[in-house]
Amino acid sequence: YGFKDGMGKVVISPRYKDVLAEFSEDRAFVKNEKGKIVAVDGSGRELFQAPSNQMYAYEGGLAEYRRKVGGFNVGSLLGFVTGGLIYGGAKRGYIDRDGNIVIDSRNDKVWPMTWYGTVIKNDGKTGFVNRKGEYVIRPGDYDVGDLDEINGLLVLKDGKTGKSGIFSVETGQQVIPFRYDGITFAGSDRLVVEKNGVRSLYNM
Repeated sequence: YGFKDGMGKVVISPRYKDVLAEFSEDRAFVKNEKGKIVAVDGSGRELFQAPSNQMYAYEGGLAEYRRKVGGFNVGSLLGFVTGGLIYGGAKRGYIDRDGNIVIDSRNDKVWPMTWYGTVIKNDGKTGFVNRKGEYVIRPGDYDVGDLDEINGLLVLKDGKTGKSGIFSVETGQQVIPFRYDGITFAGSDRLVVEKNGVRSLYNM
């Protein structure tokens, strides 16, 4: 396989055994002549060896990779994630444009990336990290609920009390304490909250 530009001119001659992720942000993942999975730039220069043979295109400076693990586990995710955390026996992680692992696939669970960052669960503790892999919401005994990507708000449920509250994924500050039986976002300016069996509609 090789690559052409938008005018049809060959810019990288056919030399690769396979293309795992096409060009995005001047990076593509290919299988080179030696059978190794590497990242290349628009000139065909090899930049670094990929951490996995399951690589995905860059978006906002990060590329997802998946690592095969034994067995199959489907996670039950609320709100902004549908489906399982583990895909056919593979766990996800993220690397930056230099190939550095920002979020390791060896964590117990890594949620899909958003523009704010993502949720990580490891050793029974759940937290939220930004796109640099830095914790914004420190790990705690939480279950994950809705994410409001417009306002940057995340519903977490206290694992001890079973009560739900809301955190800012930009600052890490808890903006609504753990006092409700359930909270879901209804658009960008409304909340549906449940307390003592009664559901109410609140504004933000």
